[in-house]
Formats: sequence, structure tokens, C-alpha cells
Amino acid sequence: MLVLAAALLMSCAPVGPATAIRPAEAGPAEPLDLPAFSRGEKTFRKRGCNACHGFGEYFGKCPDLSGVTERQTPEWIRKWLIDPDGMRQTDGYARELSARYEAVMPTLGLTGREVEDLLVYLSVNGKLPGSH
Repeated sequence: MLVLAAALLMSCAPVGPATAIRPAEAGPAEPLDLPAFSRGEKTFRKRGCNACHGFGEYFGKCPDLSGVTERQTPEWIRKWLIDPDGMRQTDGYARELSARYEAVMPTLGLTGREVEDLLVYLSVNGKLPGSH
């Protein structure tokens, strides 16, 4: 039996750059940072984001945020949250968003922590896993 196990291991493809594990195969996502989620939810409401944005809801004046962290990189979202006016100057997609929707994303003066907390909140579409 031990010989069979060794033979099976030896026949596996070599591990190296060509066989590296891709992120989707790397295993479960990191556990949700609950304090950051809670702070992000509070920031979302306190800053009035929910007046224009929703998750799975379309209000017509701003984009639906469902899956936003799958459509955009965290770095793009950070830049957008910190300086939407600057992004409209330099980023074609930011200009497209501003042209497509009635409301224009304002500069909110978010702190670095608020931005990071919002990213956590956005990453789960504003809902704790297992909630409906």
C-alpha cells in the first residue's frame, strides 16, 4: 500500500510556475472582518451612500453596487472613493459612469480607514454571509 501511495505521488505533475495554484483554486476566502464590516455599514449610511446606491436595487441615478468588487479592483475602488473628481479626469470608466448616471459621485473626504471598511462592506454586497 505504501508503495502504491509513493507511486501515485511520484506520478503527479511537477510543482512550479506552470502548475502554480490559481487564486480561484487557492481555497476559501479570508474570514470576514466583522468589525470592519460594521464600520463600513455605518459609513455607508452616515455618508449617505444609501440615498443613491443599493445592492440588487437600481434607483436610476447611480450604479447598483452588487458585485462591484468583482467588476473593479480594490485599488480602483479606493481611488474612486478617495478622489472621484480626479478619477473622472484620468480614468475612462470613471468618465463613462459619470456620463451614464444622473447623480455624480461627490468627494466625501473619507479617511483611509473608512475606505478600507467600505471595501469590506462592498465585498459582501452589504450583507453578512448567511443573512437574507
